[in-house]
Amino acid sequence: VENSPDMISRHDLNGRRLYENPAFRERIGEPYRGWCSVANADLRRIDVAVRSVGRTGLPFATELEHRGRRGETWWSHYSVAPECDEDGRVVAVLCIGRDVTETVIYRERLRRAAYLDDLTGRPNRSRLTEEANTWISAGRTFALMMLDLDGFKEVNDGLGHDAGDVLLRVIAHRLLTVVGDDGLV
Repeated sequence: VENSPDMISRHDLNGRRLYENPAFRERIGEPYRGWCSVANADLRRIDVAVRSVGRTGLPFATELEHRGRRGETWWSHYSVAPECDEDGRVVAVLCIGRDVTETVIYRERLRRAAYLDDLTGRPNRSRLTEEANTWISAGRTFALMMLDLDGFKEVNDGLGHDAGDVLLRVIAHRLLTVVGDDGLV
């Protein structure tokens, strides 16, 4: 536990910290006065969860976004679990936080790749299909407009693909300013 990269703390049934490992102190900071003393307000959820698990014996898990001391952003997954004696009574609460920053970044890249066009950053056909199905299911009225860019091949052939990419980005931006937040470009 002392050498674990996970942030580990142990609490009594009132939520008071009984133990914290070095990784916890390194990431969350010292001196530790309780979750609520940490600048990140989301950590208060862990404080509440620790007390709740102590009362109910039901485990809790969540993912949180943090701001580090140097302004960096990182994410962690926290598991809060009861520690029980041989009779099954909760005697303490164990909290384990794992840095999942790389997983969250990878998950966001996958989401972007699945729903956004790489060139324009606008929603792609998959996202449009999903949104349209949602609108149809909700009985929402909407209009669909498709555009064809006459002469676009000549732009790519005559000026190069980089110029064609710039043109597509400009068109996407202009359409977005016209449609605004009420539509999907």
